[in-house]
Amino acid sequence: MDIKPRVEALLYATESPISISDMAIMLSADKDDVIKALKKLNREYNKNNSALEVVRNGFRYKLQLRKEYVQDVRSVSEREFTGQELQTLGFVAMNPDSKKGDLKINVGTRYPEYVESLKRKGMIYSRKFRNTELYNVTKKFYEYFDISKGKLQSLVKNSVDDHNEE
Repeated sequence: MDIKPRVEALLYATESPISISDMAIMLSADKDDVIKALKKLNREYNKNNSALEVVRNGFRYKLQLRKEYVQDVRSVSEREFTGQELQTLGFVAMNPDSKKGDLKINVGTRYPEYVESLKRKGMIYSRKFRNTELYNVTKKFYEYFDISKGKLQSLVKNSVDDHNEE
């Protein structure tokens, strides 16, 4: 059986980028065959001027819509996060160990509903601390936004440094 359509199906079905090793294990295939299949898929998508592309994120791959077609499908595609959820997620990501009070001040009084939604989506978690809760982003957050914890901390530090210079 040709491995290329199997690799394509796997890339289509996965929500987050997947490594060659994981694909090989899931398909009971050789890593070199998976690599060849990825290259063939990429060539075919480019040759056929497809709206899809195979994208590499670090050591992981994902099948996605080319950027120039995103606007065309926006009206029929479902948004994964509301603006308020993104605001909440951004605040928690930029402020590790955010407290309930911090969220209420910076996000608004409806923060509990955004927090619960983000918890259900696996993007943040909380833990009890004295008489409040502390919020942090999850491993899924880093994978979804394709950023490492170190890179995020560096961005936060640079943002704080820039703000302090003003």
